[in-house]
Amino acid sequence: MLTILILVPLIGAITIGVGWWAWERAGGAGAVSETEELEVATVVFTTLALIQVARALSARSFTESIWATGLRGNRVLAWMLVAVLVLQLTVVFLPPAQEVFSTVGLAAWELAAGTAVALLVLSVMELEKRGRRRAGAANRPATAPARA
Repeated sequence: MLTILILVPLIGAITIGVGWWAWERAGGAGAVSETEELEVATVVFTTLALIQVARALSARSFTESIWATGLRGNRVLAWMLVAVLVLQLTVVFLPPAQEVFSTVGLAAWELAAGTAVALLVLSVMELEKRGRRRAGAANRPATAPARA
């Protein structure tokens, strides 16, 4: 429940913030060309895709961090995440796909910004799991010493 109360507003706020930032960077209200509108939409679309990849990585365990569970434990998930990233980059950079999906190529720093935002969401999820581990440890009874 806490995940929903934290993540939904966070992802919503981040998405609105990224969209606003890209819109302002493109010139803001009234001064944005059609190509710039496509760029704004592509930045938001790509950021959301990267956030979902980060969520999938973190959601593998409710309490263990992604570093404890490792990335190789679920090969199907790992390949699915690779496929999602390849498809996202295809939609953003391959001209026929750009035409179909109404996207434009992004600069490296725009991809880096989306990745940074996704890492922020991942960090929040991992901090929440850390809190769960600590709460669980605090609620567990102490073990009695072994009798000889």
